Amino acid sequence: MGIDGSAASKAALRWAAEMAGRVGARLEVIRAWHYPPPYHEWDARPSSYGFLPLLPDRDRAEQLARDELTATTAEVLGAHPTVKFDERVINGHAGHVLIEASTDAALLVVGQHGHNRLQAFVLGSVARVCTEQARCPVVVIPAEAREPSSRQLIQPATTATNGTSKIVGHPIVVGVDGSAWSLHAVRWAAEEAALRRVPLRLVHSVPLSAIRRGGNFEALEDEGRRYVTQAQGGVRQIYPEVTVDVEVHTGDPVPVLVDLSRQARLLVVGSRGLGKFSDLLAGSTAVALARHGHCPLAVIHGPIGEQAAARQGPVVVGVDGSPTSEAAVALAFEEASLRNLDLVAVHTWIDFSSDYSYAYARQFITDWEEIETEERELLAQRLAGWQEKYPDVTVKRVVTADRPVRHLLEQASHAPLLVVGSRGRGAISGALLGTTSQALIYHSPCPLLIARPTSAP
Repeated sequence: MGIDGSAASKAALRWAAEMAGRVGARLEVIRAWHYPPPYHEWDARPSSYGFLPLLPDRDRAEQLARDELTATTAEVLGAHPTVKFDERVINGHAGHVLIEASTDAALLVVGQHGHNRLQAFVLGSVARVCTEQARCPVVVIPAEAREPSSRQLIQPATTATNGTSKIVGHPIVVGVDGSAWSLHAVRWAAEEAALRRVPLRLVHSVPLSAIRRGGNFEALEDEGRRYVTQAQGGVRQIYPEVTVDVEVHTGDPVPVLVDLSRQARLLVVGSRGLGKFSDLLAGSTAVALARHGHCPLAVIHGPIGEQAAARQGPVVVGVDGSPTSEAAVALAFEEASLRNLDLVAVHTWIDFSSDYSYAYARQFITDWEEIETEERELLAQRLAGWQEKYPDVTVKRVVTADRPVRHLLEQASHAPLLVVGSRGRGAISGALLGTTSQALIYHSPCPLLIARPTSAP
């Protein structure tokens, strides 16, 4: 279980200790910390203006975390605890640390809210990311909880329930609406299917909103069938070796494509849609599919022909150490190997939510070289196993103190493909879609591939 000194985490510790005592299990209490720490953990220094925040050095920040852990366990469990427990202080963002710890756990217990209650109105960001990505059942405890009861909800982890993208032969599914953008998506997907030697499925969905507006259903269905049939013919001319199926569904596109993604290796859409049906495959639809889909999502920007000059450039992947970043690295290596291209692995390490916060904190951080060295080591660790698996892929590592979107856009300006995870390690990584991947959906200069935690090969 995770501790941060908040009332909810103390209630969670109390609940976990009671549960561990009942079933005879050992309790592991974890305090995550990272540097620089959040503002509420900074020291205060007197000045003529009152007290100003003072960034503690790295050793002091770690010691503060240890002291808080010891004080919390003593307060909650008492001088003579009745349950056996271990204390661990781990460097890293809380959500990632707890997700890693959940690998060998029977149950993960977290508080509903941590110190920063504004990060989520109903569920704290750490609690939310744990319920979505943990590898064991998760219990979320509100601050007022006192002891386990049958009414407490044990929520199973969701990341292990679907691994369809690992099965060779599952189709690549493409959303088709007749627009030039969806045809660009079909062409890109056809090339991908040829490289991977998997079937291609072209799908059109007649939206309920069009029917409700008085559209003739049979006419709309015939129009949709014409879209996918014409696209099918185009694929067969260029890639005759690819098996191409077509389907026409009735229903709003997002739920239809989300359902199909359960049995898909990859879902592909254009970044924009057709004028009168702009809600079909517009950027907002791509965002919804990235949030709720069950397989990786490719969002195709602009005509493929305009990107031909960049085709022999390197594949670019964003790396931050989160579970979806691990899946992104796996996909990026696979894509680079299939296309006989180099790979650029980009790691940025500015987690501040605004330029003002970054500028303010920068004046208190003196050892930038040490931080950068650690970040370079982190990137090397994340790439090591994959470089051994794909020795044919030449990797360039880029580590910079920059915000992810800005630097990834710069690196991808001449790339044939940009690969990122659906969620990162930032302060709001518990959201269904990270801010980085969401921004790239709208602004990526090349095809964007968004990985999910279960999409690693």
